[in-house]
Amino acid sequence: GASNGEYDTFDLDATSNNDPTLTLTGRGRTTALADNAVAGLATSGDMSAIGVAGGDLVYQITVTNTGTITDSFSVTLGTFAWATTVSSSSTGPLAPGASATIAVTVTVGGGSMDSVAVTFTSGFDSNVAATVTLNSSTYLVALPSLYKP
Repeated sequence: GASNGEYDTFDLDATSNNDPTLTLTGRGRTTALADNAVAGLATSGDMSAIGVAGGDLVYQITVTNTGTITDSFSVTLGTFAWATTVSSSSTGPLAPGASATIAVTVTVGGGSMDSVAVTFTSGFDSNVAATVTLNSSTYLVALPSLYKP
């Protein structure tokens, strides 16, 4: 038997029974998965930041593959009010125990705060996901009042 992650390629030739001049050739790949292959992930990073209006807050989020199989993770953003972008829509493939870091940039807008959920989902098992919430806020500036009698 093959070990977890080992692969093999194959060629497939098909010919029509009704018209032997019609043929199709293709190439494929199979990958062996252990019976105990499990997806898993963990996230880390600063989840809160304060900035000035119009400035960018850059969050570095690290995702670690805690599963037993090489996996890739999709990255999606939830709803947000302030302009928000992610450096990549996926990470990986990551071997078990390996990590990757993505950047989420939030441009501080109007109002005092905004939040966005960032979700990482396993490509191997879509039921395995982790969501982190990034909380962004702006400095409140109080100007002294000048009083002249």
